[in-house]
Amino acid sequence: MATQNDLVFNINDFKFINSNQNNELHNQITFKFIKNVLKDDNDYLRKVYLITYAVFEITKKELLINTLKLFSNINFKEISDIIDKKISYQITSNQKFYTKENFVRIYSMVLSVFLRREVLILAKIDNRLVSDFHFEINNYEITFNDLFNIEDKLILHFNLNFNHFLNDLEVKQYLNFLYDEFLIKQNPKIDIYSNYVEKKISQRINDQDILKEKSKHIFSDLGFNIFMKWKEINEDEVIKKYSFIFQKLNQENLLRDTKFKSHILWLDTNNIISENEVNDIKVQNYWTSPKNILQGHTRNDLYKFIKKQFSENR
Repeated sequence: MATQNDLVFNINDFKFINSNQNNELHNQITFKFIKNVLKDDNDYLRKVYLITYAVFEITKKELLINTLKLFSNINFKEISDIIDKKISYQITSNQKFYTKENFVRIYSMVLSVFLRREVLILAKIDNRLVSDFHFEINNYEITFNDLFNIEDKLILHFNLNFNHFLNDLEVKQYLNFLYDEFLIKQNPKIDIYSNYVEKKISQRINDQDILKEKSKHIFSDLGFNIFMKWKEINEDEVIKKYSFIFQKLNQENLLRDTKFKSHILWLDTNNIISENEVNDIKVQNYWTSPKNILQGHTRNDLYKFIKKQFSENR
C-alpha cells in the first residue's frame, strides 16, 4: 500500500502491518491504539492529530462511525455528500462495482485527510499552508491535492512566522543553527530564503531600535520590549489587548508616562495600530480598569512568559 506521504492511493492495495493479521484483528489493534491515545496526557490537538492517522487505517464501518463521533465539533455532512457523489459517478459512469470493504476504505482515507486539515485550522496554522481540500476518485484510486501532514505543516508554519515565536537574539541563534547544519550551503533555495530573512531581521531590529529611542518618554527599556512582543502575539480584540498591557506595565512601574491620552497619541503617531483601531479606543476614551482587565490566568500567563524571555536576556 502507498505510504501516508504519497498523494495517490489504491483502495485495493491495503496490506496489514503484520502479515498474520486479519481484518478483525487489524481493527481491534486500531481501536486499542485510539483508546490509548485518548487516555494519554497529551494535549487535545496532539490527540486529535494522532487519531486522524489511525482513521486512515480503519477497515470496519462500525469502528469508523464510532471514531468520527469523537469529533463532535466537526460537521461531516458536506464532505460525506461529496464522497457519495464521487462514488456514485464512478458506479454509473465507469460501471465500477465497490464492495462494502471498498466503501469503508474510501471513507476512512478521505475523512482522515479531511480531519487533518480541520486540525490545522483548529491549531490556527498560517492560512497560506491550508489550501482547500480536494480529492478525486478514479476507479479504485484516490488522489489528494494535499495530505495536510501536520508535522510538516507545523515546521513550515514556524519558518514562515518565526519572528512571532522568537525574540531578536533567538532569531539570530536560529539562523546560526541553519548554517551549522549546512542546510544553506547545500540548498540554494534555502540560501535565498536565508538572505531574505537576514535582511528582514536587520530591518526589523533597526526599525525597532529607532522606535525604542522615540518611545523613552512612554516606556522603560524592559517595558518597551514587553509591549512590542505583546503586540505581536496577543490575539485579544484591540481594547482588551492594549488595556491589559498598559495597565500591567503601569502596575509593574515599567511606564514613564501613565496618561491614557499620551498612550493613544503614541499608538497613533507611530502607526502601532490602525486608524480604525485608534477610533475604537477613542470611543471608550480610557483604558479598562485594572480591576476588570488584570484578572484571569490566560493574559497574565502570557505576560509572564514574555517578561521572562526578556528578563533572562538582560
